[in-house]
Amino acid sequence: MMVIGLTGGFGTGKTTVAQMLSKLGAKTIDVDQISRDLTAPDKPLYRKYIALFGPEIVQKNNQLNREKIADIVFGDPIQRKRLEEISHPLIISEMNRQIEEQKREKNSVIVVDLPLLFEDKLEKLFSRIIVVYAKQEKVFNRIRKSRRMTFAQIRSRIASQDPLSEKKARADIVINNNGTHAKTFTQVQRVYRLLSE
Repeated sequence: MMVIGLTGGFGTGKTTVAQMLSKLGAKTIDVDQISRDLTAPDKPLYRKYIALFGPEIVQKNNQLNREKIADIVFGDPIQRKRLEEISHPLIISEMNRQIEEQKREKNSVIVVDLPLLFEDKLEKLFSRIIVVYAKQEKVFNRIRKSRRMTFAQIRSRIASQDPLSEKKARADIVINNNGTHAKTFTQVQRVYRLLSE
């Protein structure tokens, strides 16, 4: 049984790689989804976020406006630190609970899609760490196509994380996501075979 940490930079394609690994048979845990679940109405972080950022982050459907929150925290390091202090312990606790649940089910490869793996110093939780890499030009182009974000917004999100070059240097496995979907999938297939041995 292997617990794999999957990380990379903003917009490098971690979610795509996680989906490929899932298709091949890995059990995946999406930490961004855990965050979304914990900030849903009546969930543990919902009121804490409102207390921190004010009622203007609540949309008409009572869901939190994640884009507005992102604009606040990526534009203000102090606010980002406050958010991390209240959210990360709960998110990491739920992530660990899900990992243990998957272990009990005897799954041979468990992949945790975790954007801030290195930033939160969680390396010791994982048997191997995969970093998904893409050139900044590719990242900008992909994000501009898939999301309505300005260059300034993209830059602020990239700057909030450790440099991708450092993450690559600390990885056990690097997946190059500069090419086509098919080329990335070929790499992922090779990695999955290695992890499954």
